[in-house]
Amino acid sequence: MLWLLSRGIRAQCFRVVPYSFGDELFIDLQQIIPTPEAADYMIGISSKEVEETSAQGVQARRHQVRLQFWARALEKLRADGITLFANVNPGRDHWLNAGSGVGGCPFTIVFARDEVRVEVNLARADRDQNKWLFDRLEADRSAIEARFGAEMSWSRLDERKQSRISYSHPFDGFEVDNWPEMITWLSEHIRKLEGAFRQPLAQYARTIPSADETAESLAVNY
Repeated sequence: MLWLLSRGIRAQCFRVVPYSFGDELFIDLQQIIPTPEAADYMIGISSKEVEETSAQGVQARRHQVRLQFWARALEKLRADGITLFANVNPGRDHWLNAGSGVGGCPFTIVFARDEVRVEVNLARADRDQNKWLFDRLEADRSAIEARFGAEMSWSRLDERKQSRISYSHPFDGFEVDNWPEMITWLSEHIRKLEGAFRQPLAQYARTIPSADETAESLAVNY
C-alpha cells in the first residue's frame, strides 16, 4: 500500500469485524493500511517528488535553450569580426563575460526570458574600488553615452558589492524566431559598449587608489 501511495495511487486496507447483538448486526470498520497519518505523509512525499521532478525538467530545458542560443550568438559575433568572445564557449547561464582589459570588470552579454542586454560589470573583489570606478565613469556619463549612442542604465547598487552599467532591449527570448534579431542586436551593441568604455575604464583603473584611500575618498564624497 505504501509503495502504491508513493506513486500517487490512493489505496487503502480496512479491517472489518462484525458483531451481533440480539437480532442486530454491527460492523467495526477500521483503516489499518496505511494509517491516516501515514497516508497523508506518503501523499505529501509523492507530491513533493513530482514538483521537484517538474522543476528539474524546466531547469534542464532552460539550460538547453541557453546552450543553443549562445552557440548561435557566438557564431554571429565571430562572423561580425567581434573578438571579445573568441575564447568563450556556449554555457548554460543566462550571461557570457568577456575581458575588458581591467580585472574584475567584464563586458557582459545577457540573454533573459524577456530581454537581451549588454553590461559593464564592476565586480572587483573590493567593494569600494567598484564604487570609486563607477563614480568616475558616471562623471563622464555624457561623453560615454554619446559614444555609445543611447542613454544607459547606471546602477551604483549601494547595497551590493558590485555596480553595473547596462543597456537592454525587450524581446520574447524563448521564441526561437526572435533569435536572429536578438543576436544581431547583441552584436551591434556589444561593439558599441566596448567602444564607449574600454578607454575610460582602463584610464581610471590605472589610478585606483589603495583600499584605505578609496574608502576615505568615498567617505568624503558621500
